[in-house]
Amino acid sequence: MNMLRRWTALALAALLFTACDALVPLDAGAPDAPETGLETHLSAERASLAPAEGLKSLLVLHKGRLVLERYYDGNRADSLNHVRSVTKSVVALLIGIALDEGFLESTDQTIADFLTGVADFDAEKGALTIAQLMTMNGGFEWHETDGSEYQLWMLAPNQIQYVLDKPLVTVPGQYFNYNSGGTHLLSAILTEATGMSTKAFAETYLFGPMGITELAWETDKQGYYNGGAGLQLRPRDAAALGLMIAQEGRYGGQQIVPAAWVHEATVEQYRLDWQYGPLADVDYGYLFWLDEGQAENVTLAWGYGGQFLYGVPALDLLVVTTAAWDVSPARKETQELAILDLIAGRIVPRFR
Repeated sequence: MNMLRRWTALALAALLFTACDALVPLDAGAPDAPETGLETHLSAERASLAPAEGLKSLLVLHKGRLVLERYYDGNRADSLNHVRSVTKSVVALLIGIALDEGFLESTDQTIADFLTGVADFDAEKGALTIAQLMTMNGGFEWHETDGSEYQLWMLAPNQIQYVLDKPLVTVPGQYFNYNSGGTHLLSAILTEATGMSTKAFAETYLFGPMGITELAWETDKQGYYNGGAGLQLRPRDAAALGLMIAQEGRYGGQQIVPAAWVHEATVEQYRLDWQYGPLADVDYGYLFWLDEGQAENVTLAWGYGGQFLYGVPALDLLVVTTAAWDVSPARKETQELAILDLIAGRIVPRFR
């Protein structure tokens, strides 16, 4: 970068900050280079941005450096935060690891290959594939957008059977219908394929190698870890996951997730052409959201109420947010739109 461009970039980035107290340092012993993890940007600067509604934490990483870290409403760096459906993106990463380690053969393997004897289902449902579950087009009747189906599913005596008792109302592979229950089947498949709980598998192959030791994860009534939501992480650990994804699966000097799988999961697998607030052309990968309608393409892990890992590869930028999650669907949408406006409208432009 020539001197003029360098000073221009620095001036734009500086607009985010006003002098105040120092950023909270990372844990002792944390790696200090983009290739090996997060690095605190040592400065006495603080964002002048007002928090969006419901925001609990805001972290900004530029070129692998943590340049902004803010907490709100009593949340702290060491607080476990519900990341809700970001859990789904974590499950996608675990599927990729399971394929690489030989626990799974391919994404064309079926429900029947793993869940026969775990639940009752007919041949048509048994033929549903891992890929179809990861792209939300298994064909089940499911009404999650208003929140009611998720609550009914969680209250059911058997979460796996509840999903598999739902009728198939569209041809599998042809119609997108957001379905946390379907993603939960992936967690059960991981457990049956590996002989380990989803949490234990994650701790062995994903969280452990990344140094993520503090987490919580809810289970269903049969003891399977919730594949659709229920994971709690510290904000910095969520940021570490986002950085690992941005680094094509590398973190701490290790290839945690195969680079080819990270690419496959974060490219369009199903075209939606959906618009939501500042997101202008949203499509779906393998349990990741993609937006090609911005000035730069965006990769999103997205949880209910405004839990975001918002990556902008062209700018080497990652924005991580957590927010209040136990809110009504109407409040949820208001929060999400406010947080997306903060990210897309006020943070990302400063790094162009």
